[in-house]
Amino acid sequence: GDTEASTTLTLTPLDNKKVDGNRDLTVQASGSGGSASTTIKIADDETASTSISLAASPHEIPEDAGVTLVTITATLDGKVLDADALVTVSVDPASKATRDEDYTASFNP
Repeated sequence: GDTEASTTLTLTPLDNKKVDGNRDLTVQASGSGGSASTTIKIADDETASTSISLAASPHEIPEDAGVTLVTITATLDGKVLDADALVTVSVDPASKATRDEDYTASFNP
């Protein structure tokens, strides 16, 4: 007889709106010849971000460039932010460039 057969499991993951990490669902089979299992991972779509990266464009500006629009892009490694999420961008006080001496800015970090 046959040594292999397939069946279909219709699985509908539920969006529970909780930050609960990825979850494993184990499917088992057993018969007269033994047992086996396989794991299906349900990926949590509310996983909180654990890091942020920043990029500036342009990342270099000559002193005589005049008014220059600089785009700061923040990238999170986890869930998409809600539309009303607050992300704070500021100038590091340890920067070697001094405000009002080396640059002016139209935002107030």
